[in-house]
Amino acid sequence: AVVSTQSTGYMRDDVELSESDESEIKSLMEPLKKIVDTSGNHEIVKLANDLRICMATKINLESLPSFATKDDEKDRYTDLSNIVKDLGDSFIPSRAHAIIQLGKQFANKNPLVIENIELLQTILLENLTHDDSYVFLAAVKCLGQISWCNTQVVLDRIIQEILNPGR
Repeated sequence: AVVSTQSTGYMRDDVELSESDESEIKSLMEPLKKIVDTSGNHEIVKLANDLRICMATKINLESLPSFATKDDEKDRYTDLSNIVKDLGDSFIPSRAHAIIQLGKQFANKNPLVIENIELLQTILLENLTHDDSYVFLAAVKCLGQISWCNTQVVLDRIIQEILNPGR
C-alpha cells in the first residue's frame, strides 16, 4: 500500500520525472517482481504486477521524444503522442486500444515508431505480463507487427528473455 501510494503521484501524466524519481522507481521494480513471482495471494500479485507495468511504462515513456504530427484527421490516434500517452493509462481498454493503434503504426512503417522501436518494444514486453487478456493479446499482436518491421530486434529480445528468464 505504501509503495502504491508513493508511486501514484509519479504516474500522473502531468508529472515530469527527475533522475532521482526514475532511480527511485527503478529501485522498486525488483521488489515488485519478487512479489509477483512469490506471492500466493492473487489480489496482491495482480496489484503488484499492474503497478510494475505502470511504473515501467512511465519510465520508458519519459524517454520517448514527442510524437506530435501535423495530421489534420479527426481520429485521436493519428497523433502518435495520444497513443504514447494512453500506453501508460491505468484504464485497461484505453491501454489496450493504444497498443492496437501502435501496432497499426508499425504495420504502416511509421518512421517515428521505427526510430524508437526498442523503447516501445520494452513497454510492450512489460504488458505481456498483464492479467487482462485484452492488454496481453494486443501486446502479442503488436510485437508481431514490430517483427515485420525489424525481425532482428524482436528475435534478439525473445532469445534474451528465454536465456535469462525473470531478469
